[in-house]
Amino acid sequence: MEDDACKDHVRLMLKRKKMGLGDVVGTLRGYSDDVGDQVAIDPAEGEGEGLKTRDILAALIGYLESL
Repeated sequence: MEDDACKDHVRLMLKRKKMGLGDVVGTLRGYSDDVGDQVAIDPAEGEGEGLKTRDILAALIGYLESL
């Protein structure tokens, strides 16, 4: 429920600026292209290479596009 209220509030704020979630996606894509292979979360000992910022942004972009 809180997520829906937050999502509605964000949409309202964007609408006031004549923008939408597509504008946010475009900005995130531009940032993702420039961020490189920066590691956002270091891996635990002996586990892979960690979580990269680009992977987090890709998941967020995918979620926003599904709305």
